[in-house]
Amino acid sequence: MSVKKHFNFSNSYNTPELNNLMFRDLETWVVNDICLRNDKIYSNKGIEARVPFLDKEIIDNFLMYPEFKKYGLCFENKKILKSIFQKDKSFLKKKYGFNPPFASWLKEEMFLFAKQILSKDYYDSSHLIDLNNVGKLLEIHKERYYNPYLLWNIMNFQIFLKQNKF
Repeated sequence: MSVKKHFNFSNSYNTPELNNLMFRDLETWVVNDICLRNDKIYSNKGIEARVPFLDKEIIDNFLMYPEFKKYGLCFENKKILKSIFQKDKSFLKKKYGFNPPFASWLKEEMFLFAKQILSKDYYDSSHLIDLNNVGKLLEIHKERYYNPYLLWNIMNFQIFLKQNKF
């Protein structure tokens, strides 16, 4: 796939503009990652969910705003969205996040799988990761809470290393 398909390098700095990056994200990342991941995580727990703001009209209108209006001169987060809902403050209070239960997964049903992935038998990445220490951290997590996101990321890194033969 050509980079030029997703980017417009017509500006004087020969770099993609923000709108081009956003269109690229819509064509690739949103469809192939965000929507898929959202569907798998929520469906696994029997929760009906949707990714907000994927309405075609909302996206088309937002992408047509000039860059400075989208983000303001000081890049205030979600400036347009906040201004739209300024009158109805109750909308902003109903936001709930969803975090996958990595902590319980790594303590229970995925503990043995994590132990296998984080071993030299699975892949010897000891030149990059101290697998003995990581194994100890996993054992600590089994007994009491330890940073599950760190362990999860190391597991994913280990899988990546093996698949790409680093």
